[in-house]
Amino acid sequence: MSTEGLFETRHCAVLIVDIAGTAALRTEFGDAAAGRRIRNLLDAIADIARKRGGTFIQSSGDDVLVVFEQGAIDAAARTAVDAQRLAQRVGLQLYAGLHAGPVELGHSMGQPVTLGQTVNIAARLHKLIEDVPGQIFLTETSVQALPRELRGLAMRYGERMLKGVGAHHICTLEWREATEGPVERTLFSTTAMQAWPQRKLLLRHGGRELLLEPDEKSSIVGRAPDCALPVPDPLTRISSKHLLLQSAAGHWLAQDISRNGTWIMERGSTAEVQLPYCHKATLPAAGALCLGRPFADDPERHCILEFEVLAE
Repeated sequence: MSTEGLFETRHCAVLIVDIAGTAALRTEFGDAAAGRRIRNLLDAIADIARKRGGTFIQSSGDDVLVVFEQGAIDAAARTAVDAQRLAQRVGLQLYAGLHAGPVELGHSMGQPVTLGQTVNIAARLHKLIEDVPGQIFLTETSVQALPRELRGLAMRYGERMLKGVGAHHICTLEWREATEGPVERTLFSTTAMQAWPQRKLLLRHGGRELLLEPDEKSSIVGRAPDCALPVPDPLTRISSKHLLLQSAAGHWLAQDISRNGTWIMERGSTAEVQLPYCHKATLPAAGALCLGRPFADDPERHCILEFEVLAE
């Protein structure tokens, strides 16, 4: 008897990873060479997933959807971490999101099909910030189901409205290994998010001010006019998308996503530190950020962004 068109609902964890920048990759290397890099990475990720019990693997060309049955959220999380590390080693970047819950599993036109709200949530999560790959997004509920060592890698990201799904408390999972440099981590606890103090972030540049609310989506600073705070740079050392700012667990975090780097100096200090690339760093109460060059290379302060975390 054919099972075509028949669906069965099971409790599963769903992981979706998507390779970023594939159009640019094909432009740079050509379709054949880029296609091989993409397929090799996706095949390696699928192999990692299978070794952890992942089944029902689907791909639409530059992404992979994997189902882990019996709600194995820990297997999905470990696969996401391994996938990000593997992508980094081969010079590519991934979007990733995972969620657990009831999933409708079946086949249509000879292909595996997954349906249901659990899949929808994973899909919304994996590209929660479309301009900034390299994150692993999951809900607070999913984090609470992880083993302790993985919960220790989780950081609160804040409440976000997922299109067509509703509001969810979101977390990220830190995947970069400690040997790569300092990593800003927050140990996850089951304390309700509402108990954490929420503070605003005030940014100043060239006579302009921008006040960021803690419940807003992440904000990007850079040269592009559609950034939350555009910072022009005739030398173009500031990237179009240069710095990601986000609120988590009552703190403001800065993440350098640029080509030429970001330097930070705390108010009252003359010491400057370069932010580690793509790692989250907690902002002090007040200070300045110099985009694309050290402070000494910008004596006219054209590329310096002053900030202040406002008390309640």
